[in-house]
Amino acid sequence: MPLRIMTPKTTSLLVFVTALWCVAFFPAQVRPAETEEYPMEQRLERLVDELEQKRRELHVPGMALAVIKGDEVILTHGFGWADIAKQRPTTPDTNFAIGSATKAFNTALIGMLADEGKMGWDDPVTEHLPYFELKLNSPDEDAQATIRDLLCHRTGYMRMNLVWINSGVSREEALRLAVQAEPMAPFRKRFNYTNIMYLASGEAAARAGGKDWDTLIAERIFKPLGMARTNSSVHVGRKDPNQATGYLWDDALQRHKPLDLRDIDTIGAAAVINSNVLDMANWVRFHLGRGTYAGKRLLSKENHQETWNAQFPLGPGRGYGMGWFVREWRGQLMIEHGGGVDGFNAQVGMLPESGLGFVLLSNRQSSGLLQASLGIVWEALLGEKPTLPTVEEVLRIRESDEASAAVQALGNFRLTGTVSRLQSGLSGKITWTAAGADRFVQDQDFGRFGHIKLAIDPEQGAMANTIFVFQELHGRFYEQARLQHPAALFGDWREFFEIMEVTEEKEQNGRRIYIMKLSVQDVPPYTVTVDSETGDLLQADTRWMRPGSDAQMAEIFIFEDYRELEGLRIPFKITTISPYHGRIVMQFEDMETGLELDDGFFTLHPPRQK
Repeated sequence: MPLRIMTPKTTSLLVFVTALWCVAFFPAQVRPAETEEYPMEQRLERLVDELEQKRRELHVPGMALAVIKGDEVILTHGFGWADIAKQRPTTPDTNFAIGSATKAFNTALIGMLADEGKMGWDDPVTEHLPYFELKLNSPDEDAQATIRDLLCHRTGYMRMNLVWINSGVSREEALRLAVQAEPMAPFRKRFNYTNIMYLASGEAAARAGGKDWDTLIAERIFKPLGMARTNSSVHVGRKDPNQATGYLWDDALQRHKPLDLRDIDTIGAAAVINSNVLDMANWVRFHLGRGTYAGKRLLSKENHQETWNAQFPLGPGRGYGMGWFVREWRGQLMIEHGGGVDGFNAQVGMLPESGLGFVLLSNRQSSGLLQASLGIVWEALLGEKPTLPTVEEVLRIRESDEASAAVQALGNFRLTGTVSRLQSGLSGKITWTAAGADRFVQDQDFGRFGHIKLAIDPEQGAMANTIFVFQELHGRFYEQARLQHPAALFGDWREFFEIMEVTEEKEQNGRRIYIMKLSVQDVPPYTVTVDSETGDLLQADTRWMRPGSDAQMAEIFIFEDYRELEGLRIPFKITTISPYHGRIVMQFEDMETGLELDDGFFTLHPPRQK
């Protein structure tokens, strides 16, 4: 998905004025400003690179991002797949379930109704829902739970998810069941995150507003903010062709399990919204505008601020407002809230003082990336210029996208040359025959002294040589053998490695180089040296696992004599060094492309029994 950066109009950053509690809680601090040396466009490109690397590392199938500065959307971007099976890419228009990020929509709605005198933050809930009378654990026999109590999770009640999550009960039925529960904590003394209380507050708003909650939220927020494709029902979401498929990552099986969009319509104001980053960007603009959108005030500044004021302290530098977590990032106030339901995670974050906000939506349950994104985004947008390039910047230097296309265009290709095992005094012929990124055969032929053969296809791998005859390769040994594919040298590393990291930049033999760590699960990592100008792989250090043995042997690969052929930079000389076999030099002489090969050429079979 191409990076989409919108250049904002020249605007002044909005001045943030918060409550005295927030001023005392979050002291002022000087932050790095945008400079010509590290402009916002570069920062946004780096942010996309870092998030893409994290997405791959944490097995997130797809996600979408929007970044907002003041009243301008300065970036939207889609990553990965909205649907893996259908190979449908994620775009900024892809809809995701946003889970508990719904809660802030409810508090904004209540603030609007408060502006009109239809309800107030400190109204007893029973004033709007007479049947919702909670058993409060309070020494005050006359204590009553207010709308504010529900919205900042201080009623003392627990989650009660079984009441609504699979039962198919109506919203009123769920609430009538909830009042039969016993509180766990003293009233207003402990923070207990409770979805059922948000449902109650939403239904109270519906009574005060004279319409059902879904209609109110659509009329009062979705429509005026231009959130045309946002909805508050799983039934609408299931019919939306742009709705992402949710997934659960199975670490043991190393695969994604698709999940149906769970019917959580019962919980209403707590978690039901489905949206996309284009619509959600308008939601963030509304908040950075302190309740205004497109020049029109929709929520009073006072009641907007009330949702951001910390109502319940959660520890140093952290509290809960109403529908928002109130935190600190490097001395300035941060407003944020995540959301998670089956197969989906969402994160909305804002630094009001800097006039910055973002939305990140994903289709993997419980990835950890969404919470981590708060630091990643703010550091990219406001931090100092980093000294090391991102992985994606190195991949661009290597022209990885172009290299991947060039490898595919080769069809079946073959490199041929000579191989010398210097510590054995033997020389022979070597051929590498390959296709794409998942088929190859490496054959070293030493005549009457024997041979070494390694083969990989998408289903299996095997090796045979004069010493070990024939061995099938499975699991980590198969993955290790895949990394011997020639395209792992000059193609797209993203097709071979799960995790990549730039660890160092230095000068070596008169040239600037990057040191990187490349790894795939259960295989010893590769520490590689990359030319900073050409992107050429110069050296790779790893440990070789021998099938049938627990031993791991150090091995060094040195790559030289790069030549430009068929749109690729290919090393024609490769030297390997290890304590086991000493020094081996492979010198290639020729390359053929578009070869006609028999079916099964890349499958190595055991020798027939005599």
